[in-house]
Amino acid sequence: MNKWIQYSIDYANQRSYLDDLFQVYPTIPEGIRDIDAAKWKQVEKAFKSKNNKALITSLLQLVLLKLHE
Repeated sequence: MNKWIQYSIDYANQRSYLDDLFQVYPTIPEGIRDIDAAKWKQVEKAFKSKNNKALITSLLQLVLLKLHE
């Protein structure tokens, strides 16, 4: 096994791994955002009816979070 892969595996098994990871990649960069209730209802309806085309279409209608400007 490549030594760098082994280093990564060893580091990932440490207790501080997730804390370190969240410092680099915060899960909520600008706070919690609200999702439009009507659009989310469309997502749920498409999911429950197993209509993949409608599901993808409704997911694409959601406002995306801008990470970089």
